[in-house]
Amino acid sequence: MMLSALFMLIIIEGFHQSSLCTSGNSIEGSKDLNIKLENLNQLLNKLHLSMQKLDENSQRWPIWQHHVESWNDGLRVIENKLNLLKRLEDEQQSQLQKIEIIINTGIDRQAKSNSDALHRSLLSDIKNLFSRECKERDQSHQSHKLNDIMRHLQIIDMMLPSTGGVHCNNNQSILYFQKFKQLHSLAKRNSKSLDNIMHNLADNVHRQEEIISLLHRTNNYCYAITNELTTFTESSDVLLKRIEKLLHNVDNKFQNDENSKEGEDENEDEDEDEEEQEFLSAEASTTDSGSGEEKDYKRANDLEDIEFLRPLLKDCHELLEEMNSSGESLFMDGIYKFASLELNEVKRDFNERYCIYPYENRTGWPWTLIQHRGPYARQENFNRSWSDYRNGFGSLTRDFWFGNEFIHRLVYENDYELRIELEDFNGTQTWAEYGVFRVDSEKYNYNLLIGDYRGIAPDAMKYHNEMDFSTYDRRNDNTVVDACCPCALSYASGWWFDNCAETNLNGIYHYTPLHHNYIGVIWESWHGDYSLRETRMMIRPKQINPDYNKEDP
Repeated sequence: MMLSALFMLIIIEGFHQSSLCTSGNSIEGSKDLNIKLENLNQLLNKLHLSMQKLDENSQRWPIWQHHVESWNDGLRVIENKLNLLKRLEDEQQSQLQKIEIIINTGIDRQAKSNSDALHRSLLSDIKNLFSRECKERDQSHQSHKLNDIMRHLQIIDMMLPSTGGVHCNNNQSILYFQKFKQLHSLAKRNSKSLDNIMHNLADNVHRQEEIISLLHRTNNYCYAITNELTTFTESSDVLLKRIEKLLHNVDNKFQNDENSKEGEDENEDEDEDEEEQEFLSAEASTTDSGSGEEKDYKRANDLEDIEFLRPLLKDCHELLEEMNSSGESLFMDGIYKFASLELNEVKRDFNERYCIYPYENRTGWPWTLIQHRGPYARQENFNRSWSDYRNGFGSLTRDFWFGNEFIHRLVYENDYELRIELEDFNGTQTWAEYGVFRVDSEKYNYNLLIGDYRGIAPDAMKYHNEMDFSTYDRRNDNTVVDACCPCALSYASGWWFDNCAETNLNGIYHYTPLHHNYIGVIWESWHGDYSLRETRMMIRPKQINPDYNKEDP
C-alpha cells in the first residue's frame, strides 16, 4: 500500500510539473517525464522483487527458529551430561582424597590406646572404598591404587612393633593386614594362571581351525573323487551301450548277408535289380539331404533317454571343459542334472536340463534345449494357461516347454544367443540363430528382446521383437480390444504375439502339413501355411562363443 501511494504521488507531481512548463518546452518535458517514469517503473519492480524475497524469508524464519530451538535443546542436553560427568569425577576425587586422609591420619594415631578400634574402622572404610572404586575404575587403575594402599599398609605394619604396648593390643589388625597381603598375592597368581589358560585356549582354537580346514579339504577331495567315479561309471555305460549297438548292427549285417546269399542262389537276376533300386533310392535320399539346408544336427527321435549327474557344474555349456580335461569327446545328448535340486511350485527342477551337442560345427559349446516339438503318437497340449507356461510342462525327452521363469533366470544375467532348428515333412531342415536373446521377468510379462539374426531360414522372429508373452488367460497382444478373439485363443497356444504371428512354434501339432489355415507349428516366411514336422529352440551364453559372426557355421 505504501509503495502504491508513493507511486501515485510521484505521478501527480510529474503531471503538475509538466503543466507548469511552457508550451515551447512541452515536448522535451514529456520525454524527460517518460524517462523518469521508466526509471521509476524499474525501481518499483526492484522493490517488488525485494519485497517478495523478504516475504519468502519471513516464511522461512519459523523453520530456522525451530532449528535453533532444537540446537539449543541439544546443547542443554550436552551441558547436563557434562555437568553429570563433572560431578562423578569430583566424587571420585573426593573419595580418593578421603582414602589418603584416612591413611595419613591412621599413621599419626598408632600411638594412641584405641588403635585396635581405629584399625578395624580403617579396614572397613578401605574395603567399602575399594568396592566402589572397582566398579568405576578399570583393572590397571585399580592395580595402581592397590599398590599405593599396600605401600601405606606396609608403613603401618613397620610402625606397629615400635609402639610397645600398642603392638600387643593390635594383633588382630596385623592379622587382617597379613590376610590382605595374602589375598593380594593370590589374586596376582590367579591373574597369571588366567593368562596362561587364555594363551592355551588361543593355541587350541588355532589348532582346531587347522583341523577343520584339513577336514574341509579332505571332504572336497572325497567329493571330487566321487564325481570322477560317477563320471567314469556313466561314461563306461555310454561306451557299453555303443558297443552293444555296434555288435547288434554287425549281427544284423551278417544276417542280411546270409539272407542275401540265399536269395542270390534262388534268383540272382531279381536280387541284382533290387540292389540297384536300393542303391538308387539311397543315392536319391543322400541327394535330398544335401539340398543347401543344414542336415548335420541329430534328430531328437534318435536321442537316447540317458540321465547324467554333474553336481560340480552349473549349465550345459560347462560340459566342454569336462570333455577337454578327459581328452576324449564322451559327450552325449541327454538329460543332465547340475548343482543341487531346485524345484518350483510344480516340482520341476531348474537344474535339470536337456543338453545338445553342437552338431553345426563339431567344435562349439553345448546348447540348452528350451522347446521341442516332434511327431509323437501322444502329443503334449501346448494350449496352456499363463501359470503352466511360467512353470514349464512336458517331458524333456519328448515335446516340452522349459518354462518362462526358468528361461528368464538363465538369460537375464548374461548375454545369450538362440538357435532355432526346423524340419518339414519332406525331411528338409533349416535353421536360424539370433545373437541377442533376452526374456524379461513376469512383472513385464516375459517381454522378448531378440535380434542379430543369421541363418538359412528367413527371419520370422523379427516381427515378435519387444512383444509380451500371451496365453488364453493373459492377453498381451496388439490386436484391437473389440476384436472377437485374442491371438492366443485364435492360434491355441502361448507365444509372443503381436497382431498376431509370423511364426508360432507352440501351435497345434498336425500330422499333415497343409490346409490348417495357419493354425499349427508355423514359420510363415519359410513355407507359408504349412505345419512343420519338428522344431527345436536352444540357447547358450554368447560370451563363450567369441567367434560369433554372420557366416554359416
